[in-house]
Parts: sequence; C-alpha cells; structure tokens
Amino acid sequence: MYYGLIIVIAVFVILTIVILSVLKVRKKKSDENTENPTYWDGQNTWLVSEFARCNIIVYGKKGSGKDLLFAHTINLRGQPHYSNIYPTTV
Repeated sequence: MYYGLIIVIAVFVILTIVILSVLKVRKKKSDENTENPTYWDGQNTWLVSEFARCNIIVYGKKGSGKDLLFAHTINLRGQPHYSNIYPTTV
C-alpha cells in the first residue's frame, strides 16, 4: 500500500537532484562565458605572456581550432605580424 508512495517520493528526490546538478553546471558554464569579461581578460593576459616567452607547441586533431588560437593571440598583441619575413640587419 505504501510502496507506491515510497516510489513516488524516491523519483521526486532523484529528479530534484538531477535538476539541481544540471542548473549548477549551466551556471558554471555561463560564468565562463562572455558574460564574465574579467575571466577572459585573465585568460588573454596569460595567453599573450606564454606566447611572448616563445616556447609554444600547439597540437591537436584537424579542425580543432589551432589556427584560431594563433589568430586570436596575434590580434591580442596588436602588433604587425608577418609569417615569413625576417628583419635584415644592415
């Protein structure tokens, strides 16, 4: 007689836990999104400093955005960029 009520309560508790965990994950993702510019400012500063050290290896499978990483970093630096023109000393 009470088995049905116990099952309903158990399902309700499980659904509540699942909904709360999904909401927590969504909030964490939105905090890292463009709505939080201070997060991205810190990441951009770190990225430019790592590239300034000239110690970068980028690898990944085809289509994973490696070229976009370089384009973004070049844009952040705000300096002229040339891929294969070396300065000559006279």
